[in-house]
Amino acid sequence: MNWDLISIFVFEFLFVTVMTFRWIILVKGKKYTSAAICILEQSLNIVALSMVVTQFDDPLRIIVYALGYATGSIAGSMIEERLALGYTQLQIITSISTNLPQQLRELGGIGVTEWTVLGKEQERLMMMVVIRRKWAVRLLDRIQEIEPEAFIVEMAPQAYRGGYIPRQVKTRFF
Repeated sequence: MNWDLISIFVFEFLFVTVMTFRWIILVKGKKYTSAAICILEQSLNIVALSMVVTQFDDPLRIIVYALGYATGSIAGSMIEERLALGYTQLQIITSISTNLPQQLRELGGIGVTEWTVLGKEQERLMMMVVIRRKWAVRLLDRIQEIEPEAFIVEMAPQAYRGGYIPRQVKTRFF
């Protein structure tokens, strides 16, 4: 067993996993956290890279390095998805006669802004909800149960001020 190849893969995998996660953190505005993570990220990078460039004539080292990079990218994205950091904004358009806004409010802690809009052929009800990303899948499922014909757009808010953004939801739904 070639421990050098295993080490190259592991260090590069960890480097790219951390790097991918750090970039996602940075995009979400956490610049100081991102900067702190750079220390670990670059330490892993230097170790992996030095193991390849010291014996650059070995193509297997380059291939293993590239495989570590590719799998680390996937792993970093999966970790971020699992943690679901930050918030998401849902824009929900339904029939004007729905009671969805009230049902969402009754979930205990979800702020819903609603207004009447003109759709292609008739008036519709538009709602905006900003919630933690980790709640989004369950809330989307709940909306589909209540209002199967709803048109829903999910967006990542870049910044927000004021308004009502719950830190936790009071019911066991979430």
